Amino acid sequence: MKSAEQLERAYTEALAQLRLHPPLIWTRNNFLLLVNSGLFALAVSGQANAWQGPLLLVPIAGIFLSLIWIWVNLAGQRLQRQWRALVLDIERELFRPGAGEAGVEGSLTRAAATAREGSSWLSESL
Repeated sequence: MKSAEQLERAYTEALAQLRLHPPLIWTRNNFLLLVNSGLFALAVSGQANAWQGPLLLVPIAGIFLSLIWIWVNLAGQRLQRQWRALVLDIERELFRPGAGEAGVEGSLTRAAATAREGSSWLSESL
């Protein structure tokens, strides 16, 4: 069993990581959307005829970037779920009631319980 201080530090870091990744995922999504939009605009514009490269290269690059986009989203989702599970585990350990004490719930545990009851829009994300 870890000491309370180690658990608190681990909890703080896990929450920081859990909060850090969604903006990064959105930044990656926006970048890939911008690049794919540029490729699409090149493919449908009259400028594509002036391009000296093979015409099939633009759609192939778009398909390749779309596959990368899907992979990045799945990896980000998996990473978020791993951090969420770690935070829930630490909350169960950190906020476990002692002898004669009432249990305290962590914020993520409380949100997960609310979502399981069906009274929150968070049920899909948790």
